[in-house]
Amino acid sequence: MTSGKLQLAFAIYVYWHNHKRVHSLLDYLPPVEFNKRLSFNFMV
Repeated sequence: MTSGKLQLAFAIYVYWHNHKRVHSLLDYLPPVEFNKRLSFNFMV
């Protein structure tokens, strides 16, 4: 695997981990979505 392919695979995994993966402790939301809702709740 070349360095470029490895970087692309890692970037895809990081995107999935932060934007698509649901987490039971975060009310079954992806971390990015949970953080958006959390920061919105503090504004209200």
